[in-house]
Amino acid sequence: MKFFEMKVGDTVVRAELLTDKAPRICRAFEKSLPAKSFGVNAKFAGEETIVMVPFYTEPENEVGSVSPGDIGYYPTRQTLCLFYGKIMPFASVSLFARVVPQDLKKAQAAGRDILKTGALPVTLSLVGGRKRPTAQRRRKASPYNAVALLEKALEDVWADEPADVKRLRRFKRPPMGNLPCVFYANFDLFWATENLLATRPLVEKRLTAAQSGAVVATLLRRTRSRVAHWGFEDTSAVLDKVAKQVEKARSRKEVVSTIEAAVLYIDRVQNWVDAMLPWNDLDETLKLLR
Repeated sequence: MKFFEMKVGDTVVRAELLTDKAPRICRAFEKSLPAKSFGVNAKFAGEETIVMVPFYTEPENEVGSVSPGDIGYYPTRQTLCLFYGKIMPFASVSLFARVVPQDLKKAQAAGRDILKTGALPVTLSLVGGRKRPTAQRRRKASPYNAVALLEKALEDVWADEPADVKRLRRFKRPPMGNLPCVFYANFDLFWATENLLATRPLVEKRLTAAQSGAVVATLLRRTRSRVAHWGFEDTSAVLDKVAKQVEKARSRKEVVSTIEAAVLYIDRVQNWVDAMLPWNDLDETLKLLR
């Protein structure tokens, strides 16, 4: 049996990896550790803590219902999902770990702290494993220029709030001000990865490498034009460079790898934007017009 720890503030929650039921996800998760991230509460699924992890892999051991203490992986958003209470499943999740029974109350307390606070730092580490954070370990460079560029960009935005997001905190468009800009930036980034993932099956089975590269480049440039409205200079520059590179792709594999790397990078930037929105207070402060 293998175990990992999830540290939220001063609370440490231990969980067992279900290596027999989800071996591929467990291997990818182990390889990514130790990792620093942050946790937020799910928007629609109830009492669920979600933490973005630095890898992308396919679903495995998918389940439609879960119990408190279950931990899943959601590939569309590259998140670890810790279910700690009443759950209203929003989608199937890949069950790959489970909180040890004696730590369930601590997991529930940590989940409630995150819900109350909005976002809290989280450290994930394998029990008895490496101690050095993921971002500090040297990775073998990808042979694909676009992917290597995205992997470097992901490292730059993983541990600390990106400069683009810091600028977004002050960015305003009269007469509405700042908050609408933050919401639009959040969903521009959200739908960028959704659209990229929707093209992935087409790239794998139907389009040629040239067609695939052109489609992905178009989607990236569309996202660049959208986020540029909100002052995302660095993100725009990365997406522009990647678009130019993926247009030159010589194989479907190269395009698929670029999609996966782009999804991780864009989702991490979106993750930072999403974490600063006061989701927990919206019902109390937002009044819909009649």
